Amino acid sequence: MLCTPPGGLWSPGGRVSSVACEGLLMNDAPDPKDLRGAAAVARTLAYAVGLAGIVAGAVVYQQDEVPIAVAVWMVTFAVGALLMIAAFLLQAMTSVLARMAAIESDLRVLVGRNLP
Repeated sequence: MLCTPPGGLWSPGGRVSSVACEGLLMNDAPDPKDLRGAAAVARTLAYAVGLAGIVAGAVVYQQDEVPIAVAVWMVTFAVGALLMIAAFLLQAMTSVLARMAAIESDLRVLVGRNLP
């Protein structure tokens, strides 16, 4: 049986059991705890990339390779900025999911009441 995930991409092996397909469809929404963890990892990676870029650029700069040092600093700044943006978006998604869960809970309470 061929399994197509929600994103529309085919599975790497091409053939997947129906249990795997069902699990794929049921687990496509991450919970806020996973998103918070991913945001923390992205933020930590951004700081690590920035530190590594500063050190690498300084080493190259000491060898009188100024254009290469500037290029290293620019690339590491761009990568760090992208990682920080990803962390920000993951944190925002966590807030949206928490708000949706609260609204869903309130809606269940309202629907459960017998209104005249």
